[in-house]
Amino acid sequence: MWLLIIFNYNLPPDIHFHLNNILALGVIPGPKKPHDVDSFLWPLLKELYKLAIGVRAFDSLSGRLFQLCAFLILVFGDIPTVSMLM
Repeated sequence: MWLLIIFNYNLPPDIHFHLNNILALGVIPGPKKPHDVDSFLWPLLKELYKLAIGVRAFDSLSGRLFQLCAFLILVFGDIPTVSMLM
């Protein structure tokens, strides 16, 4: 199986890999590679596109709305996985 997870690199380096800061998005079932990986990744790619443009979010500390932007900066896995994703 393949795990789809997100790390928040906007956190300090000593905590962004802590378990409570990792977002688990989903699982692509195995034991063989999927025939159509796009069917699993398309919802994620649509969401990442919206986040790159920006969405309105609420900052609970300041009590204000702000424009939240997020970008995919890294994809990693073993060599067959990365070659399939590229």
